[in-house]
Amino acid sequence: MKAKKQDNIGVAPLKSNGGLTNDSKEKEEILNNQFKSVFTKLDPNSQIPPLKKRSTSNISKLDITSEGVHKLLKNVNPSKAMGPDGIPNTVLKTCAEELAPSISAIFQKSIDTGTLPEDWLSANIAPVFKKGDVHAAENYRPVSLTCVSCKLLEHIICKHILKHLEKHKILTNLNHGFRSGYSCTTQLLVTTEDLLKSFDSGIQLDMAKLNLSKAFDTVPHDKLLAKLNSYGIDGNLNKWLAAFLQKTINAGCRRR
Repeated sequence: MKAKKQDNIGVAPLKSNGGLTNDSKEKEEILNNQFKSVFTKLDPNSQIPPLKKRSTSNISKLDITSEGVHKLLKNVNPSKAMGPDGIPNTVLKTCAEELAPSISAIFQKSIDTGTLPEDWLSANIAPVFKKGDVHAAENYRPVSLTCVSCKLLEHIICKHILKHLEKHKILTNLNHGFRSGYSCTTQLLVTTEDLLKSFDSGIQLDMAKLNLSKAFDTVPHDKLLAKLNSYGIDGNLNKWLAAFLQKTINAGCRRR
């Protein structure tokens, strides 16, 4: 039904200088400033306390294969929008066999140098209204449309890091998020089991629920990278992650 709607007018008029503005350029600036303001700024004078090494082994070298990239390209959804690089998904999927060797070489170069191509550092940001006053910019959340090629490399790196964390038992059974075989359902089942055991045993059980507002936006990137380093995720891969995280701050709000 959502796809059939014909009355989508985009972002509502936004509050500005005590009034409402409906000018597209002004709304873009208001939202852009709002999205940038919520990120935790990097403090050059901040002191990161020494972290205990959680892994005695550093993460293994990531080697990109043409066969693996070819498989990912064949699974690209051609109906999805293209990113800032302007490469249609249909081209990536249709020409997967021809493009795989070149793209895998670019991926490997990116990881080995800890750098990302300029297009991968850009994103088209679409504001999505969440709740509250529709005219308040703080009630909109940014949804990033990034380059599909970069998303594929993100997928490869994510799998590589998870494999390292699982192999060295850095993650415990209490970590249910973003893991194969774990989900919100498994978390709820464990919680329900603990509650029922305490109830059957007549034992008091205290529970605290913590919800962090805009959690992703407020994670200090320097501390996150230091923590990853303590897990053995260091070297050029850590450098690549630092460059990747920086794009979330630099990405501008481009009206779509």
